[in-house]
Amino acid sequence: PEAFRFGKPRFRQHPQFDWWPAAHPVLTDFLGMPITDGDEILGELFLANKNTPGGFNAEDEELLRLLAAHAAIAIVNARLYERSRELSIVAERNRIAREDAD
Repeated sequence: PEAFRFGKPRFRQHPQFDWWPAAHPVLTDFLGMPITDGDEILGELFLANKNTPGGFNAEDEELLRLLAAHAAIAIVNARLYERSRELSIVAERNRIAREDAD
């Protein structure tokens, strides 16, 4: 996935920037990374206001990419676990229904 990284001056000039809430804190730097599974976007991670001079760098971007990949694995695994649980419940209900029919 592609990261998006901006310093404050360019941040509000991005074509997808739409509005800014009045109470939103000031952002001096911004780094965002989509959490993806194939072509599906599962979520996003955003970091702002790095406390070191120069803002976010390529190393920060790579670390956030790795974190996003691990988050994607966790989300997909949680979805698979839930689906497996649902199918187990259906299988148990079918088993009980067959026993009652006998």
